[in-house]
Amino acid sequence: MQFPTRIGFIFILSYVLLLAAACGENDDLPDTAEHSHDSSGWLVDTTKMTGTKVRDVFPLITQPYYIAASDAPRREMDDKAIVFKIDETVFIFPYWMMWVEVVNGSLNNTHFAVTYCPKTKTTYVFNRNIDGQLHTFRASGILYQDNLVYYDLETGSFWSQMYFKCIHGAHLRQEPELIHSFETSYGTALGLFQDAYVFVGYAGAQSTIQSHEKTSPQSGNMVLGLLDHVLKPGDLSVVNLATLNQKGLINLGTHVVVYDREFQYIDAFGSPSGLTFERTGSFPDILTDNEGNTWDVFGVAISGPRQGQRLKGGISFLAYWWAWEGIYSSFNFLN
Repeated sequence: MQFPTRIGFIFILSYVLLLAAACGENDDLPDTAEHSHDSSGWLVDTTKMTGTKVRDVFPLITQPYYIAASDAPRREMDDKAIVFKIDETVFIFPYWMMWVEVVNGSLNNTHFAVTYCPKTKTTYVFNRNIDGQLHTFRASGILYQDNLVYYDLETGSFWSQMYFKCIHGAHLRQEPELIHSFETSYGTALGLFQDAYVFVGYAGAQSTIQSHEKTSPQSGNMVLGLLDHVLKPGDLSVVNLATLNQKGLINLGTHVVVYDREFQYIDAFGSPSGLTFERTGSFPDILTDNEGNTWDVFGVAISGPRQGQRLKGGISFLAYWWAWEGIYSSFNFLN
């Protein structure tokens, strides 16, 4: 990872819009007939894919460049960004840089990949260490149901982003291990986390500036899907962001969904036994509980008897409603 200093920082910032067609698992998740093996070894119906062979039209990024949030470009501030924290370091990946779709990064002993599909507006971060081996990922140039399919260079396995499984290859049916992240506006992220590192380019980038399709709240009906909280067999639990109040929480017993529409934020956390949560009136502090703890957007207790502890993030991410309908067969609506 390359961290430039504030003084003497020189970089070429790439703004490229790629108008491309392209924008993974527990056996306890239901496999519908649509997601059954076929003779070619694919877990999904290949007729609903745009191909089965890699088209390397996206860059392979293994050396991302970062700049401190206090010095980052002030452009498209109302566009979305994905935010995550490793150890004590916060990363911000603005969507206007994520036309590349997959970025491989690392910090200390944590190796991560950030994925983004510009068609379904889906993003998440996962651990690149799989079965004890470090993997490198790249966008395949293929879509499954109009959603990103990425692949690893080490085994050539294909992974469906929203189906959240390896759909072909040596890791067939395996899930990636999520690293907790959340979405908010780029401007909000810069304001809240001024010591964060912002992704602004990569080794070999060209200085091409083009337009970008923003991912504002008005650009579609965004729905949070919870893959590890299936209330009925065969169902995917979903929360429709458009129908929620201004801010609050949904208590699901084993999980809690927290949202704040002003900050374009919604997230899910595991709910430890014995804790009862309430929504705080501030942001980025989001929860208080019956023990007197206060929890922030990363799920970290910033005060109280559990200070320093971290809630387990749920296996959840946002996507357009039509995208969920294309990949999953039945749903449990939580709001």
